[in-house]
Amino acid sequence: MEPSCSDHHSISFSLYTGKIQTWRKRRTRMENLDQVAFRKELSREIGNWRPPLLLTAENIDQETDRLLESIQRITKVCRRSNIQIVKKETWWTRKLEIQHSDVSRAQRKHYAAKDPRDRRFLRARWKKLESEYKWAINKAKRDEWADVCQKVTPEEPFGTHFDVAKNPYRRHFQLSSITKEDGTQTRTPEETLDVLLQFHFPTDPGDTEPEHVALRQTTRTPPSSQDDPPFSLAELQEAFNSLNNRKAPGPDGFHADVVKEVFASNPAYFQHLYNGCLTSGYFPKGWKRAHVVMFHKSGKKDNDPFVTKTHMLAGHFWKGT
Repeated sequence: MEPSCSDHHSISFSLYTGKIQTWRKRRTRMENLDQVAFRKELSREIGNWRPPLLLTAENIDQETDRLLESIQRITKVCRRSNIQIVKKETWWTRKLEIQHSDVSRAQRKHYAAKDPRDRRFLRARWKKLESEYKWAINKAKRDEWADVCQKVTPEEPFGTHFDVAKNPYRRHFQLSSITKEDGTQTRTPEETLDVLLQFHFPTDPGDTEPEHVALRQTTRTPPSSQDDPPFSLAELQEAFNSLNNRKAPGPDGFHADVVKEVFASNPAYFQHLYNGCLTSGYFPKGWKRAHVVMFHKSGKKDNDPFVTKTHMLAGHFWKGT
């Protein structure tokens, strides 16, 4: 049985035996932190950092690793505990909330009644309101699912994919055997992933595409134009303020609102860091890493590499550049 994209919980069966270690996404946003304590710790630690005197390709990675470790340590200390998770579904309306309150009130009156005749009357009224409430919920869910299905059009195929990607429910990615270039089938999940990654992100040895060869040769020659001016503080502030808080984070797990607070704690430090990267022509390797999310395409065979489309999730520190 394959899981569907309905509003019910997904059900899937696996033939693998033994325990499988699940990978949990550790994402951090401001609403998960004690904001007062978080800003205080940022000001006490990162806010007192002095800009590094000399940045080279070697110590740029060390400096960014130190920054990442400090942010992780601060967010771990300032993380709020016992956060009440409120799931807001798009089909939930004010009318349903009122009906839920009416059902709860009728139930309390029924159990509080002493006279048997009152209990029979109140029970009938309670069950009537409860049935109307359940019918309204099912209707709202069906209408919402119909609207979602109508949004999947050839003109706008991305909206539903992104909604599924950020859905709190865990959707299982169905990985099937892929036909390789020699006509054989992949036999293991690791081999299938390697084939898909090589298909979507092929390795360029450097001598296959003449255009790429010419491009690499031109990059080795210093340009005759003047060097780009260093980043101003106003440019960096505008770049960080333009980060979208609703975008998914990269491998570091920090949402844009957290990154904005970190930048605001010591703007001069980040200005020197980014200008050092620009001057040396080297940007941190950690900022260039991204998560690859795969989606199934409709109308394709399961063993066709074209059955998947990819979306890359990069970190917000890299987007700030």
